[in-house]
Amino acid sequence: MAETKCEGLRLISPINVDVADYYINVYGFIDICGKEILYRDAEGLFQWLQTDITQVEGEQKLSDNLTDD
Repeated sequence: MAETKCEGLRLISPINVDVADYYINVYGFIDICGKEILYRDAEGLFQWLQTDITQVEGEQKLSDNLTDD
């Protein structure tokens, strides 16, 4: 926790090395403890999520279902 300053997301004990490698290679997590703990900073995750957002045609929001009864 001191190394990551309690910021971001830590994945502890991925199920196996293949899963750890997937998070490292696809989502940019950093191996901080022999693939037992993976880390991604909050800002990096936020930026990644922003670039992965795609507009869906005909998007409906939960608020669209509100009615004034």
